[in-house]
Amino acid sequence: MSRTRKPVVPGWFDPDAADFRLLGTRCRACGAVFFPREDTFCRNPACTSDDLAEVPLSRRGTVWSYTDARYRPPAPYVSDPDASWQPYTLVAVELAAERMVVLGQAAPGVGVADLTVGTEVELVPGVLNEDDGHTWMTWRWRVVGGGGGGDSRAVAASLGPAAAGAGGVSSDLAGGGAGGASLGPAAAEAGGASLGQAVPEATPASPCPPVPEAVPASPHPPVPEATPASPHPPVPEAAPASPHPPTPRRGVGGGEKTKGAGGRRVYRSAGHPPPTASQGSTHAGHAPPSADRGSSREAQANTSASHDSEPSTGSLTGDVAVLGAGMHPWGKWGRSFVEYGTKAVRDALADAGLDWREVQSVVGADTVRGGYPGYVAGATFAKALGWQGARVTSVYAACASGAQAIGTARVQILSGLAEVALVVGADAAPKGFFAPAGGDRPDDPDWLRFRLLGATNPAYFGLYARRRMALYGDTADDFAQVKVKNSAAGAANPYARYRKRVTAQEVAASAVVSDPLRLLDICATSDGAAALVLTSMDFARRHGVADPVRIRAVSTATPHYPRTVLDLPDIATDSSAAVPEPATGFRASIAHTAYEEAGIGPEDLSLAEVYDLSTALELEWYEDLRLCGAGEGAKLLRDGATALGGRLPVNASGGLASFGEAVPAQAIAQVCELTWQLRGQAGARQVAGARVGVTANQGLFGHGSAVVAVR
Repeated sequence: MSRTRKPVVPGWFDPDAADFRLLGTRCRACGAVFFPREDTFCRNPACTSDDLAEVPLSRRGTVWSYTDARYRPPAPYVSDPDASWQPYTLVAVELAAERMVVLGQAAPGVGVADLTVGTEVELVPGVLNEDDGHTWMTWRWRVVGGGGGGDSRAVAASLGPAAAGAGGVSSDLAGGGAGGASLGPAAAEAGGASLGQAVPEATPASPCPPVPEAVPASPHPPVPEATPASPHPPVPEAAPASPHPPTPRRGVGGGEKTKGAGGRRVYRSAGHPPPTASQGSTHAGHAPPSADRGSSREAQANTSASHDSEPSTGSLTGDVAVLGAGMHPWGKWGRSFVEYGTKAVRDALADAGLDWREVQSVVGADTVRGGYPGYVAGATFAKALGWQGARVTSVYAACASGAQAIGTARVQILSGLAEVALVVGADAAPKGFFAPAGGDRPDDPDWLRFRLLGATNPAYFGLYARRRMALYGDTADDFAQVKVKNSAAGAANPYARYRKRVTAQEVAASAVVSDPLRLLDICATSDGAAALVLTSMDFARRHGVADPVRIRAVSTATPHYPRTVLDLPDIATDSSAAVPEPATGFRASIAHTAYEEAGIGPEDLSLAEVYDLSTALELEWYEDLRLCGAGEGAKLLRDGATALGGRLPVNASGGLASFGEAVPAQAIAQVCELTWQLRGQAGARQVAGARVGVTANQGLFGHGSAVVAVR
């Protein structure tokens, strides 16, 4: 059968060119280079030009990081569900002239054992998949001088049909996709069905373990016809050499690190001095979250505080009180997200001692998995609780949705629009990998990373983990010890999904998902819900709560251009050939913004709740929060500083390792944990004398999320 060769995305490369290259664009005004190509406007914020010319990118580069796909990605990646799955390698390659990183599959025959960070590779054409009329072409990375792949003249013979190998055949585990992470360990749960494949304890990992419930084959999605050749005149092969000296890319999961563990303390106003040790907690008990809190409220009412002044009229910075916190246990319950959220709200209202009819604003964190009601979560929960006239707001920011909802409610309170606001997020996650929304959307980066590369969230986590190992000497056992630490904390949390301690040996015996990460290194997808009742400080005092937990800062920072660390769902980083890299990367800036607004530094913290989508990412957060210097996260862990009883416990809740991820609820759940810790009500996982806590996570498409809570 005769087939027409076409690029999966028109204009990204010419599959028949003798000199096969990726095609980007360059701004004629500022020199910024873009891939995937920008054809309308320059994204350099200092440039307003729309004069963009096509430019071929370098054919050779060096490996920034690499991983593999041990399980079949979901559609729109095309594979044969009847064929056994053949893992393929994903390689992130740094192009020196363009000063950018581009992700792609490795050529057939290139495995992780053939690569190291810094290996020289070159671009070759490849076949992604075939249908009745077309051979859909893509790009691959091949080790220079190492064989594998093929050039444009021999590609058909050397690569063959997609079903034969790297073009795709089949996986079915969990993790990765449009809103969050990942895979589910089959450890003992708090009532829910386990996610993904059950992993027997202490059994050797199979290189390609069988997994039940295979993802149905995707029909071959139509791809737009190829566009005519670019009308732009030829442009030299690569961007001119950068006038800026090279800057080493230290960051592995979110950007450059700030140097050292210290931090300048910027006290916002005389009304908000930093908490001190003398402001110790009045709570002596350790009641679990579900216990009666009447006596605690009496203690709060009799406690004086030195930082409870109201912000000046019109100020949108200042403290808001957390009067109520509630959660629905995480698990796999098989019911509606509305049910989970309503339960969490009722618990939060009971905790606050308020009637639903006293709530003046509802801010819902949206879920993309609940149909239309999920997209308008504020109204959905207002209706479920009974319409009573409150204003409603619905927000979505992927994994940062909960923090965006908290920030929105806080601004409404500080601006005087409401005195009492309810924040709620809930999710009912599917088994298996998170996948992009259905339909063909070649202009959607999330859809493209699945269609072109089969790059699930765990694949990106694997890239970050391998990068840490190469730069800092982190080991697989370091990653495993994060799971050990968090599972011990989660065993004491009644809301956690996984309440079983895990050993390093069990982590090492679980299946590899995206090298070097194993099943128990990566968090599950879960059902769950969390809610908070926030009020003005004046309202709290009028209701007899003199010293509530307060939210002092909410950071929803975004990156600075150029963003030079590969992050999901992107296929490539920004180029720093024309614009120098920012001094502080995105993830570090999230925490810096929160610290600055709260008038604290990392030295003031009692505890932190961070987004451990993978064990390696938790170590990254230590450094981004400036709990230690760049590359020192594993040492901080080994020293016991971040465990319960350590100098600064991280994820005393058990983290995502113990919960799994319920995307819109997770950032709210982090603040619930800080609330119970600062009240002294966290039971067996209580951090002694907790006075200041921070949360941190990151959502797709540049959504930062950090909250500082104090008492």
